[in-house]
Amino acid sequence: MSIYHKFLRLWEGLISHKYSRLARLDKPVGIYLALLPALWAVALSAKSWGILVGYSLVMVVGAIAARSAGCIINDLWDQKIDAEVERTKLRPLASGEVSRQEAFKLLAICGGVALSILFCLPWFAIAVGLCAIPMIAIYPLLKRTTFYPQVLLGFVFNIGVLVAWYSVSPHFSYQAVMLYIASVLWTIGYDTIYGHQDRVDDLANDVKSLSIKMGDKTSAGVWSLYQIMMLLIVISAMGSGIGLLFYPFAAMATYYLYWQTITLDISNPQDCADKFRSNAHVGLLLWVGMLLGKIL
Repeated sequence: MSIYHKFLRLWEGLISHKYSRLARLDKPVGIYLALLPALWAVALSAKSWGILVGYSLVMVVGAIAARSAGCIINDLWDQKIDAEVERTKLRPLASGEVSRQEAFKLLAICGGVALSILFCLPWFAIAVGLCAIPMIAIYPLLKRTTFYPQVLLGFVFNIGVLVAWYSVSPHFSYQAVMLYIASVLWTIGYDTIYGHQDRVDDLANDVKSLSIKMGDKTSAGVWSLYQIMMLLIVISAMGSGIGLLFYPFAAMATYYLYWQTITLDISNPQDCADKFRSNAHVGLLLWVGMLLGKIL
């Protein structure tokens, strides 16, 4: 057996472990969607390639740890509900494969890593990051009380934009705020698509979401969010002095989002899952465009 195949088997074993699945490391698209807006912020705010590379690596580790902690918190809140939903009933906590005590221990590790990274950053970035902690804790409660949990998720999930920007450039800027709001709108949009996978089970369990609230108007509503998102990103990029190479990539990302919404079939869970995952390509297009825009 070659070294490559040995490494592949080792990697597959690590990813399939119950703790990896509890932290959703086997489903990395969530990491990409949390990480890419932070990488946008670093790309637009960094004044040198050394700063860009250094802070980008910090954001990678921070996003993995913070997203893992958030998933564990969500599963601790939703253990009973997840057991009743077809898509989530085999999650480690819902199935009983992992105990709540084990989950709290892994949460402490992931949370400790995320906080350790945060406390190495400038004080304003630390303050912004700490503001997210209570929101992460209460997010799962919203789906029991309101149709708008995706809104809070958008604000929480993209706090890395502000942390990243103010780590690189610890001074207030409208570009950072616009990029943050754009990222919030993006998350509201793609998570509404994501929620349609569980619409039938959610209705049966009295779980609320924008997916249920918007119903057949989801495609039009999400496309409206995406249009505002792209406008804000372009304004933020222009204010940061981005070069011409950025704009073709922004145009491709916009078309990708348009395609995503006009072809969306909310009655098909697999299509909703595919369209949700396709947002990683949108985020990557924008990031590559921003990097190339630093050149020209």
